[in-house]
Amino acid sequence: MAGEADPPPAAYERVRARFPYFEAQRRGEQPAFMENAGGSQVPACVADAVRDHLLSDCAQLGAGHAVSGRSDAVVKAAHAAVAEMLGCAPPAGADSHAGGGGAAGGGGHVAIGPSTSQLFANLGACFSRLLGPEDEVVVQEACHEANIGPWVRCAADSGATLRFWPVDTRPRFSRPSPAASGADTDAAAAAAAASAGAPLGVSFPCASSLSQLASALSPRTRVVAVTHVSNILGGVQDLPRLVNLIRSEAPRARLVVDGVAFAPHRAPDVAAWGVDFYAFSIYKTWGPHAAALYGSAPAFAELAAACGPAGGGAAAGGAAGGVACSFGPNHYFVPGSDPSYWFELGGASHEACAGVVALADYLRALGSCLAPAGGEGAAAAAAADGGGGEAAPERGAAAGGPATARALRRPPLARSEVLAAFEAAAALEAPLGGPILELLASHPRVILVGPGPLEDGGDGGGGGADGGGGRGGRRADHGWCERVPTISFVSTVKPSRQVAREIQERGYAIRSGHAYAHRLLTALAPALLPYLQREAAEGDGDGDGQGALEATVEDGVVRVSLLHYNTPSEVEGLVRALREVL
Repeated sequence: MAGEADPPPAAYERVRARFPYFEAQRRGEQPAFMENAGGSQVPACVADAVRDHLLSDCAQLGAGHAVSGRSDAVVKAAHAAVAEMLGCAPPAGADSHAGGGGAAGGGGHVAIGPSTSQLFANLGACFSRLLGPEDEVVVQEACHEANIGPWVRCAADSGATLRFWPVDTRPRFSRPSPAASGADTDAAAAAAAASAGAPLGVSFPCASSLSQLASALSPRTRVVAVTHVSNILGGVQDLPRLVNLIRSEAPRARLVVDGVAFAPHRAPDVAAWGVDFYAFSIYKTWGPHAAALYGSAPAFAELAAACGPAGGGAAAGGAAGGVACSFGPNHYFVPGSDPSYWFELGGASHEACAGVVALADYLRALGSCLAPAGGEGAAAAAAADGGGGEAAPERGAAAGGPATARALRRPPLARSEVLAAFEAAAALEAPLGGPILELLASHPRVILVGPGPLEDGGDGGGGGADGGGGRGGRRADHGWCERVPTISFVSTVKPSRQVAREIQERGYAIRSGHAYAHRLLTALAPALLPYLQREAAEGDGDGDGQGALEATVEDGVVRVSLLHYNTPSEVEGLVRALREVL
């Protein structure tokens, strides 16, 4: 049910009108899209810019002719836009790849690559040359494998000691523990209650204890890899608290944060948080299939100083203007003055960069979507559309495709515009998760995996330096500082893949599986399995022992992941479908 402060339906329609997907959905040609944690839909302005670049502006950078110059401008503008989205400013004297102009906060560099997995793999390979047997690496078990695998390999290659920050797999009961009433085990009592149609009353918030992190840290710790939001659990970690703890207990450590599941919901603020490396997937934030990695200037400098120039590098008369790179995946003669390019082997995708530049137009429109029709917000949205028409490029046909040229003519994306966009996104998302969480938390045959419905308390905020925040100061339960509408659960009587298939048949695009958080579900499976009363499916083994555990991990969870362009009416329909299926 909509609350007094919920956004009006017209606000959702203004946003959805910018996405061709939702027009096709209105015609009945597409399902309601609720698998956004795997990749978001793309506004028309982004798709147009990618197409226009491929048709009009394809050229290698730095060649000096007009077409190359337009590609130069696109790539430079894309890095600047991503830097503003992350809240990072370029260090003094940084060149065109290094970041955005005018962003608040400290200096850093931004690299654009094909995926977060690839960027973290490159970073881990760099650290494998920096670390040694006397060093330690700490990895959060709740991470997506993109921010675990590289550090497992790094530790193996360097001889460093690998430590895991474990997830808490203890169940949480919404009522007194069933075993307290005389049952042999909590799981047996809860299962009996579920068979009788009573609410199961159990969930697995799966928070990661700060005290356990503190016990894993030491002065020998050199890397700490964590997730900002779990792509399974949906809980937001208090990043500033993590930073303070790590700086206190492991002052030499570099903090590497996976922001993929945070960035579509709140504006990152890497400079204010004081993180060393932070990555997110642009294609999960309404852009083309690309990702971005931020590194602070001191963190990049440490890598450069530790690895030094390679043969043929600066020490051997190599690249001018800086120390040559010998540790990133790019060529040895890439200038040391351009750390972002160290991680852009072969260069960033030019057409993806064109899409990123145009994404700024969508962010401006999103920031004004809650404004009354005909007011200043409407004028801002019209300005983001280039005045409402297909204005011809100022420089004629030679200026490239109209979408790209129009985006480049506008002022660079400002941090204030980023903050306004994510404030609007948070307001649009606020009514969405509650009805789903309330159903799942009370259903007799469902176990919620992740924090439950939001509770009041604490000082929220909108994703600034607090690292989390939320509408009205609401905070999530059991160790998380907030939650986003990425919601996972299991049925006690049906495999997750069956539940997902039956929901899909009713017109809702969701998914099941481990979502690349394989180690999280491997840790959870032994605690979860006693509550399941499913018959072994074909290919699941005998439903006992190790085979049952492996089947539970592979079957995973059912995941519903929403963004600001989903609507309360879609959520109402999904809740009805869930009631039918569960």
